[in-house]
Amino acid sequence: AESQIRDEIMNNLNFVKDVYALFGFEYKFFLSSKPEKYLGDDEVWEKAEGQLKQALDDFGLPWKENPGDGAFYGPKIDIVLYDAFGRAHQCATIQLDFQAAIRFNMMYKADDSEDSPIEALSKEFDGKKGKYFDFEPDEYDSQPFRWEERPLKPGFKRPVIVHRAVLGSIERFISILIEHNQGKWPFWISPRQVIVIPVSHLFDEYAERVNQVLKFNGFHSSVDLSNLRLNKKIRNAQLEQWNYMLIVGKEEAESGMVNVRSRDGSIVGMLNVDDLIDKLEQERQLFPKFRFSDQS
Repeated sequence: AESQIRDEIMNNLNFVKDVYALFGFEYKFFLSSKPEKYLGDDEVWEKAEGQLKQALDDFGLPWKENPGDGAFYGPKIDIVLYDAFGRAHQCATIQLDFQAAIRFNMMYKADDSEDSPIEALSKEFDGKKGKYFDFEPDEYDSQPFRWEERPLKPGFKRPVIVHRAVLGSIERFISILIEHNQGKWPFWISPRQVIVIPVSHLFDEYAERVNQVLKFNGFHSSVDLSNLRLNKKIRNAQLEQWNYMLIVGKEEAESGMVNVRSRDGSIVGMLNVDDLIDKLEQERQLFPKFRFSDQS
């Protein structure tokens, strides 16, 4: 309903804000107004643009007007995000569409309408004629077709359609996100979260146990059982952008601990495996499902 437009737009703006904050993007709002070629009445367009302006003002973040760049069926709010290199990408959009409801003859019973006898409604409705458009036969339909606008029934109103896209094309958004993070994924979305690195083959079994516990808790983890030297394993893990490297040797195996290093080379230090799981869970905002101590 038209009375709900502001609240719906505010909800969508808050949704976009939360999503982009999660990925660490900066962004700006643009109000795209009526283009040269459009459908509908000027009065409806002015009202719609006014409601979007009010929602943007109430939202409290700066915005600019982009004259003449609206869709042919209604004005829209375009959200332009900026990656780590300062490049602009238009992904999210929130659009008002007053035409789809007319084209599909959509209507709803208004709360403030008075009930009338069905016979009276049908008689008054059937006698009205709306706009129409004749479609010629084409490759999809060999018969001509007439679309006709049906007038509103007494006591009914047209809904307003809100088109919303937050990520836009998911493939394009992922490519933007990869470049924005330069391959260094945040832990919660990283496909390479934790890798366990034994200092020698003597500790492969312990490294495998730690890896299995991490997997049971839903982490993207692996273990490096190659014949490479320890320094080479650590270097490879850094190049492959693992968020954390867990170095395990005799001391770690005897005490049920791991030596934690981060992707940037900084040393977190010795941690009990269960404490490590708690730390990782906090980073991804989930709860542990399996404890290392449960194996004993």
